[in-house]
Amino acid sequence: MGVYTKTGDEGKTSLYTGERVEKCSLRVRTYGTVDEADSALAMARAFSQNAEVKKKLFTLQKLMPMLMADLASIGQEPMIQMEQVEALERQMDEIEAALDDSNVSRYAEYLHKLTRDTQFIVITHRRGTMEQVDRLYGITMQEKGVSTLVSVNLIDKELDD
Repeated sequence: MGVYTKTGDEGKTSLYTGERVEKCSLRVRTYGTVDEADSALAMARAFSQNAEVKKKLFTLQKLMPMLMADLASIGQEPMIQMEQVEALERQMDEIEAALDDSNVSRYAEYLHKLTRDTQFIVITHRRGTMEQVDRLYGITMQEKGVSTLVSVNLIDKELDD
């Protein structure tokens, strides 16, 4: 059984707002990345032996549908509130504080080696981790209630070396 929207394909898809965009657009690719991150969180939670880690992973998983909705409706009132973002940032800071700079760099380098076969999404504030990535994504809210997706491609750094 197929699902048909009767809108034609032409390499485009409709957003929540009704806007038609290329299927390879940053926003559509970000949906896929967030979906993959949600799957990775589920796997990590399934394999974790630590109850505290499982609880934190479940908290993150519960935010993923809201993040998807926020991405789908950029420019509208966000579902994820600043208090939730700040709480997540505090958790990330606690986890990252336990790592010294050399371990952050070793971890980032290890992930970079694995990218030949796997794509990763890493949420971090650590410079050592960000220096190892090919692309940075962020969401900024310069105007209250209006989210903007930002992407910086860093792959060219390898071409300059």
